[in-house]
Amino acid sequence: MLAYEVGDLLEFDERSDLGQASKTTNAAMALGTSHPLYAKLYAEQVACRKLAAGVELVDRAIKLSAAKDSVKLARDSVDADRASREKAERARAAYAIARKDWACRVQRAFTAKPRDVMQITSGAQLLSELGRTDAAIQLLRWGLKEFPNDRFARLQLAEVLVQARPPADSAVLPDPTDQAITEARTLKNINPKGPRPRVIIARALLLQARDLSRKGDHAGSVSAAAAALGELSDEPAVNDPLTLAMVEHSLGHKVESAAAIKTYLDSRRGREPDAKLAEVYAWRGEPKLAVECLKQVLARNIHDPALCHVAHSRFMDNLRSDPRWLPLLSRMNRAPDQLAAIPLEIQTPPDHDSA
Repeated sequence: MLAYEVGDLLEFDERSDLGQASKTTNAAMALGTSHPLYAKLYAEQVACRKLAAGVELVDRAIKLSAAKDSVKLARDSVDADRASREKAERARAAYAIARKDWACRVQRAFTAKPRDVMQITSGAQLLSELGRTDAAIQLLRWGLKEFPNDRFARLQLAEVLVQARPPADSAVLPDPTDQAITEARTLKNINPKGPRPRVIIARALLLQARDLSRKGDHAGSVSAAAAALGELSDEPAVNDPLTLAMVEHSLGHKVESAAAIKTYLDSRRGREPDAKLAEVYAWRGEPKLAVECLKQVLARNIHDPALCHVAHSRFMDNLRSDPRWLPLLSRMNRAPDQLAAIPLEIQTPPDHDSA
């Protein structure tokens, strides 16, 4: 028995199993705790236990390190999000101050020189961006009485009329899209190759096509959309892929509409899209893409004038009932209450005939 136990103990030198170490330790105890083999085995067993404890500590350290890394990543994400929000808040505050300052300067400049066509068009531009479309139209109509041959003022009037909402009693009062087409055709007669009047006509016809469709006049809607396409396609063709994409969509030409969007994106040559692309997405019934487009533009430049354009555009109507729309306008500093807080009252002087 003694020879077997001693051999078992010697064999432990090549073992690392802690359970076997305990077994042979019990055997060694039969020899007496003072036996040298017992002392050797006991020392080996303690070493194994320390090794196991060390492995466990390392494992715990690894898990703790991983947890710390996760916490750090989460904290970094929170910090980055907070920094992004603070940056956006600073940009909004700066934009609000700049817009109020511009309104004050426009007000002073117009008061000083009310019959200066530059002050008239500047005032109308700001009124339009603030959503005060009727006031902008009134100012431009007055300006065209003073400067009937000013093409820029007439072009601006046509564009604002496309933005204007039809009157409640459209059967009696003139539709602003009809007036926009009239003003744009006046400019087209002066310069038949000019692209901007033709785009205005096409966009006005497109809005009329939608209104006719809502009234159940399918044939009239298709006719108006086809006229819009003809306005863009007549030689020389107008290079406006965004308006073309909306027209093609209204005619049910999905492939052609998508191709027009691709043409626009390719023309950007890697640059981020303009806010007016959101109009196309909204018109096509793609609110998610419209919102993402506006978020990108907003993150890039809150001062982008195209944001003012889309904020009031009738082509964005499909998005106005979306729960994301008003919060997005607030982030853009272009919500109705934010715009109403900007003071701007432009009083036109009496006409020369009545003075």
